[in-house]
Amino acid sequence: MSGKPLRYSLTIILFLSALAITGAATLEPVAAPWTAPDFMMPCEIIDDTVAGTIAGLEEISFSYSLDSGTYTVAAWSTWDIISLKLTVHNSMGQVIGREDGLNNMPVVEFTLENPEQITLELSAGTERMSGVDADYSLLLARGSDCIESPDYPAKGLLDEWTGVVSDEDFVIEYWEAIEVSDAEMYELEISLSPGAYAIVAETTSFQDDIDMYIRRGEDTILTQNELPDNSPVCHFELDNVTTVTIQVDPWHYAIGESTGMMLIVAHGELEE
Repeated sequence: MSGKPLRYSLTIILFLSALAITGAATLEPVAAPWTAPDFMMPCEIIDDTVAGTIAGLEEISFSYSLDSGTYTVAAWSTWDIISLKLTVHNSMGQVIGREDGLNNMPVVEFTLENPEQITLELSAGTERMSGVDADYSLLLARGSDCIESPDYPAKGLLDEWTGVVSDEDFVIEYWEAIEVSDAEMYELEISLSPGAYAIVAETTSFQDDIDMYIRRGEDTILTQNELPDNSPVCHFELDNVTTVTIQVDPWHYAIGESTGMMLIVAHGELEE
């Protein structure tokens, strides 16, 4: 198998994904994505009237007196907020449910053994557009599996990669969605088995510029990508089990001092 078709097809997909993500980020929907058909009965909607605006890094809390049972709470915001975090506290202030992934549509399930008052805390953990408020809405229902966590750009990119690499006989060995700051570089030390690799780091705006380096030890650079884009891809091969360091250096973020980033490590077989 030649590595060249993978290199070209992945680059095209990443370019199209970046355009799709950026396009989605410009949309400003005025209603939450969930509707009655989205719910799997017998879930009972308790409150679907909470809505407003939330600023980057702001926290908002809501209290409810609930009976014992299992509940689902979901929140949503426009793409001005990359990371919307949802936390559920019981009457003692303890965390009994949390979703803080890199997305703007968190869904949390929690169970109460006894009737008590709970607090839902909504926080905009990542500020994408400084000084710009985002629309949000909140929904609380009684039951489990009431609503699936909607897709978000990071997951969309992961789905794109899964299809592309499987067509090229590659598999995704590792991935993570994180927030990165322009004040420091990102590093991940990871042990890799023999094989061919394609590693990508992509941020949420195609106007960003980041560079990526794959190192073995302190002094050996296996490969690097310093092209002026937000989705560097590095290709290399390993003959033995090797610990490498993936280093991503921020060069420029189009908006703000931090951004969301997806890192993906794809693994294939060595050519004979």
